[in-house]
Amino acid sequence: MRVAVLLALLTLSATAAASDSPFEPPISKADTAEIKRVLGAVTRKPILLIMAATREKPFAGAVIRYEYLLNVETGKQTPVPQYLRRDLVYVYMHYTDRSHVDVYTVRKVRGRWKVEEKKDWFI
Repeated sequence: MRVAVLLALLTLSATAAASDSPFEPPISKADTAEIKRVLGAVTRKPILLIMAATREKPFAGAVIRYEYLLNVETGKQTPVPQYLRRDLVYVYMHYTDRSHVDVYTVRKVRGRWKVEEKKDWFI
């Protein structure tokens, strides 16, 4: 059941406009360029995607976007608000083999993007 909901969520997200995607971070092109530069100093691996960090509850400065959960039995879509952060993103990078990816947590501190943490996630 979870797989069906996840697939429905990904399908609906892919069909939405990029700026409406709950996964695309609400950052400028200049911020994206700086994140790429900062990570380029750490690794030569190519970026798979930059994903927004979210919270479940509203907070000051949040950008609100919606995911839609699909009830497979009824076909009804339920909107779920996502509160996106402007100062924190997750960057997924290719790994040498396809069994896992590197995930970097990158935070904007005093106007500059900095790598905060690196994790290896097994797929």
